Amino acid sequence: MTLGSPRVRSALVVAVLVALAGLQPVAAQTPTPDPMKPRLLQLVMVNVRPGMMKAYIDYQKSDVIPALQKGGVKWRDSWRTAVFGDPFQLAHVTDVASLDQFDSPPPLRKVLGDAGYAAYQEKAGSLITGVNYYLIRTRPDLSYVPDPAAQPKMAILTTVDVAEDKIGEFEAFIKSDWIPALKSGGGTLYEVSQVVYGGPVTRYYTLVGVENFAEIGKGHPVTRALGEEGMVKLMAKVGSYIQHVERAVIRLDPDLSFTVGTTSEMK
Repeated sequence: MTLGSPRVRSALVVAVLVALAGLQPVAAQTPTPDPMKPRLLQLVMVNVRPGMMKAYIDYQKSDVIPALQKGGVKWRDSWRTAVFGDPFQLAHVTDVASLDQFDSPPPLRKVLGDAGYAAYQEKAGSLITGVNYYLIRTRPDLSYVPDPAAQPKMAILTTVDVAEDKIGEFEAFIKSDWIPALKSGGGTLYEVSQVVYGGPVTRYYTLVGVENFAEIGKGHPVTRALGEEGMVKLMAKVGSYIQHVERAVIRLDPDLSFTVGTTSEMK
């Protein structure tokens, strides 16, 4: 995957977190989300200043994560490119209960106060070169998640830009052609999400959960089911619906992720 442009870089991180965040287990004291109900997620895409990654991670662990937990954030997943991509880019995802939460100050400001929040912004600004915010909706109607509690630590991520007049055809293709082939090829998870705000609303993020690169080396589940020739035919069919496709591999970062009742040191 080429990460040269800001659009592509943001697409990677957004996709990474959005798709998998729908699988994030919540704290024990809260009900488990209905896996078939769409969820809204907030993504924060961060570009860390070269040479500052360790300082950024240390500051997140010592100050930011405790403040987020104190401010009521139930969980956060953080993902980074696995081997291939920009080593200074990462993203954080949290749940969005309802949009009216954005009418109130953010959790960090509630906990730190105005002066403390200004100090946080100054400190964070010295460690990063850019940040973007997105609102994403999971699409369980287009997904295959047999075990919502089984969150993978790696995934094959695909970013798909669909033609505006072909959204219906694309979604029908996912349901009738792609998911059945993926199941037949041994795929254990297929998650789809779509942009709501912060990017093109015709952009979909899909991922296939994997254990490691050795599994990736065995081939995509759809290819394993249909063979190379069958995969080519299937891609030709969906090619009339889409404008752009990119693929990457991503990995969960346990140092920057948390659930309520844990710290990054306990994970």
